[in-house]
Amino acid sequence: MRSSQLSNTCAIGGALGLMVVIATIFACGGDLGPDNTIHGCPVVFGANYPMNSTIRVDKPAVCPFNTTQPVYTPYAADATFAVGTTDRQVALMVSDRNGQESQVYIDAAWSTVGGSGDDLVQTSGTYLAAEGGFFQDGGGFYTNGFDNAHNQVSVGGQWREAIATLNYNYGFPSVDIYGPSTNGAYLQYTLDAEVKDASMVPPISYEWSTDGETTGQAGPEYSGQSGDPNSSQSISVHAVDANGLEHTADYVVTACDGYQIDC
Repeated sequence: MRSSQLSNTCAIGGALGLMVVIATIFACGGDLGPDNTIHGCPVVFGANYPMNSTIRVDKPAVCPFNTTQPVYTPYAADATFAVGTTDRQVALMVSDRNGQESQVYIDAAWSTVGGSGDDLVQTSGTYLAAEGGFFQDGGGFYTNGFDNAHNQVSVGGQWREAIATLNYNYGFPSVDIYGPSTNGAYLQYTLDAEVKDASMVPPISYEWSTDGETTGQAGPEYSGQSGDPNSSQSISVHAVDANGLEHTADYVVTACDGYQIDC
């Protein structure tokens, strides 16, 4: 067994167990299996980990996220197991990119999934992200790093784990826009907003505007249409999380000269 802190548990349902995966997340939720990825963070089940389990990660909301220093980062997750699969003991240990391990205290609340009767556990806690620092490029500038979350569950007195790789980049927390900066005149295009702030708590709402006018589009994806040749559109997105934390990003899309599809 790894040296890890067991969580407190609140028994509400039948016998169960959990594995906690944090990740960052992402925009939120999803089932995991071997070599799966959620919120941009790869997760791998260890040997003999219960394969009929599901996990949804709610905090962090995105991975990779931006930070310039070690930062205490909230996480929350829920997982289901077939009744009686586990011993209802869970633990979380996080190792940084240098292999330094830290125990993380987690709270866990147990219940039963209606219909299927599966055991459900919901967990929450806080870990210190980026404690291992950053890699550097050839010019000596900080680039990125990662933490590994060892999410452990006791099965028949034996600890099983799934490891989530939690990536982070050197930079200030933000929301960023990705997509084409040029586009054929009068043609459709798509932009995507990505939150890079681990402190943001789902659900995250988005409001898009074009040239200062609200578009009514509210998700992380924006669909637009280029204007006249050589004209430009100023696109903005305003992201707000469940606690009112907000970020805004701006982007410019320029229509090609003439009627080229690409320019």
